[in-house]
Amino acid sequence: MAITPDGAFAYVANFRSRNVSVIATATNTVVATVGVGKFPNGVAIAPAPLNDSDNDGVFDSVDFCAGTSIPETVPIVELKPNRWALVDGDFEFDTVKKGKGKGPGLSYSTTDTGGCSCEQIIDELGLGNGHTKFGCSISAMDDWVEFVNPSKRGAGADAAEVASVPEAFVLEAVYPNPFNPQTTLRFDVPEASHVSLLVYDVLGRQVRVLVDGTREAGTHEVVFEASTLPSGTYLVRLVTPAGSFVQTMQLVK
Repeated sequence: MAITPDGAFAYVANFRSRNVSVIATATNTVVATVGVGKFPNGVAIAPAPLNDSDNDGVFDSVDFCAGTSIPETVPIVELKPNRWALVDGDFEFDTVKKGKGKGPGLSYSTTDTGGCSCEQIIDELGLGNGHTKFGCSISAMDDWVEFVNPSKRGAGADAAEVASVPEAFVLEAVYPNPFNPQTTLRFDVPEASHVSLLVYDVLGRQVRVLVDGTREAGTHEVVFEASTLPSGTYLVRLVTPAGSFVQTMQLVK
């Protein structure tokens, strides 16, 4: 494992998948995955004692649920529309189509859920038999994803309308993403606070300081203009009194 000089990110090589995972040390979550073949030469990254012991696609160091079984036994009756469970081995939660073959248009993965299956989420949240019989609901999945990673609030379902005064610090998902040459970054501030909004490349080098000062309570927008930067994966990091939040974005020229 290698750690950037400022300690913001760690890089862990997984030689089974031939990928390098970028981990935000403040939240202990995987924020990007880079193919080993695409990683710049000369970067020293050693195998770390961070394995995926239950083969759920999530490193043990950021896995909220040990011993995940995929496929899982939930649902025990029938998977319903707008319900999710891991019915095969691709690490993506499955659902069924409704009406004229139209699907719900939502998606979740084991990365989103911190390595937890539907049956484990049911157990952790104390959900009722309906989830066991028919799969985890949208609200159950979103509640769990938000608990595992607050920066992914509303990852699957449409996010609820944000109140005029946010309840917590949040770095919203980047949109548009991928982008060229600019995209919009949104973040919530619950009370007047000093915050920093920083952009890093996958080597952990800081390439932009977008915000560094006090911001009033509310939702703020910043346009990130990247016409002078090369194509690739970038990490945007919101530093707040409550901790750091990270999102990934892809510049494609």
